[in-house]
Amino acid sequence: MNRYLSDYLPAALVRDMRRSWRSRGYVAMLALALLAAVWVQYDAMLETQKTMQLGGGGILVLIGVLLMWFVIPNRAGAAVAADSGVKGTNFMMLTPLSSRRIVWGTWFSALVQLLLVAGVGALILWWRLETTPPAQPLPAINPADSLGRSVGAVMSPRLSEAQQWLGYGLMVGVGVLMIAVFLFLAQLSRIFRLVAAAVVLMNVLGWFIDNYVTIDMFIHPGYNPLADLLKGFTGYSLAVKLVDALLLIWALLELARRSYAAPAENCSRAVRLLALLPLAIVPVLVYLLPENSELVKEQLGFSLFFTGLVCLSDALLPTYALPAHSRRAWPVLPTYLQTPGVGQAAFYCVLMLVLNWGVALWQTYHSGMSPDNAYFAEFCKSPETTIQTIGLLSGLGFLNQASLLLLALLLTDMMSRRTNPNRPVLCAVLALVVGAVFAILGSPLVLDSMSVDASLRSCIVAVLPGTGGGVFMRLLEDMLPVCCGISGAVVVVVLALLMWRGRIKA
Repeated sequence: MNRYLSDYLPAALVRDMRRSWRSRGYVAMLALALLAAVWVQYDAMLETQKTMQLGGGGILVLIGVLLMWFVIPNRAGAAVAADSGVKGTNFMMLTPLSSRRIVWGTWFSALVQLLLVAGVGALILWWRLETTPPAQPLPAINPADSLGRSVGAVMSPRLSEAQQWLGYGLMVGVGVLMIAVFLFLAQLSRIFRLVAAAVVLMNVLGWFIDNYVTIDMFIHPGYNPLADLLKGFTGYSLAVKLVDALLLIWALLELARRSYAAPAENCSRAVRLLALLPLAIVPVLVYLLPENSELVKEQLGFSLFFTGLVCLSDALLPTYALPAHSRRAWPVLPTYLQTPGVGQAAFYCVLMLVLNWGVALWQTYHSGMSPDNAYFAEFCKSPETTIQTIGLLSGLGFLNQASLLLLALLLTDMMSRRTNPNRPVLCAVLALVVGAVFAILGSPLVLDSMSVDASLRSCIVAVLPGTGGGVFMRLLEDMLPVCCGISGAVVVVVLALLMWRGRIKA
């Protein structure tokens, strides 16, 4: 029997590759974009021979971002959305392939296409580096010069070849992550999927702009902001960011399994175990790199974001809670934490938030850092009370935000069916609206207009979810334990309601 190369590849990968190359619009878009990039570079090379200045870099970056961050990932997400749009027509569920193999095969298919496009882009970048004229020193900012010339000189720093390759590698890496993001978002309706993807892309570009446009660009002649930004992607920092990116891709693909999963599949246990891994990296960094507290802070922030994304997605995305899930639970671990359900997901979310708060407080105590916020000095009358006050304030902040998330989750569960794929959008809107209302009610302007004493005012702030850390700084130090108890009681009540609804509602 004749065997072909496709017989040795994953079936889902082969299927998605064939479906991609048969899409004339998609192939034409890729071809036209790559031809446009070649033309831009060729035109820049001809212009360089006359002016000794190499242009067109911004257009090439825009083309690369468009292809790697949107076109290729969106095609993969649209393919999954087409399969799972109507459960009755999702014939992939009838194949012997598991949901995990289908999702990972689709991701690998998009990854291969991304790497093919990235290979052509690497050739264009190599061509560009070979035709780059010798670097010219950047002129100092002269007040007599026009503002446009001065700012233009500072905004166009020259990067070394290694830095340009590193920047290109980061662009490709973000594209790999965006494929998983679009596969994860494929469970939403098309309009919400595009809006969510736009929000993700805007956050990525916003992070870049915030770290690129700094005051040093205008006060230090010859300052290279891109080179300074790329320093964070070297050494141990690069290794930690790569591990975090792989964990995020893994979690997003595990959540994307629900597009193809049968009701008997347990899609919650794996993502809940993954939620522990970013937090487990923090103690390792504390002992291996005790002097690099900034990297530890970044990892703590990523762990908190990862926990919220995974646990809330587990609670909001459509799933099934069957008795078979309890019978197939792993030994040793509590069965309640392994089974799907909104109550189980909410309980695990609170548990993970408490663990994140505990590790953050331990890291603060272990490093012996002084408080960064000047408001802490008003509460800490002596050095012995510093850590205690920090712990109470941070614990109050965690409880306050946890109560907001749980309340939004409870309202979402009351207002929509659990099979509704747009529950994450509804929960996000409710969290924003409820948080804004409570933030206004707990603002100093409203509280100052109330004829109540400071103790009662502190209790009111503690009851309202999502009031924010800035309000907590105004609380009396001796009222912090009471406020923590009140916020904790609110969390327990809302969590109990969620667990109760999870048991009585199918």
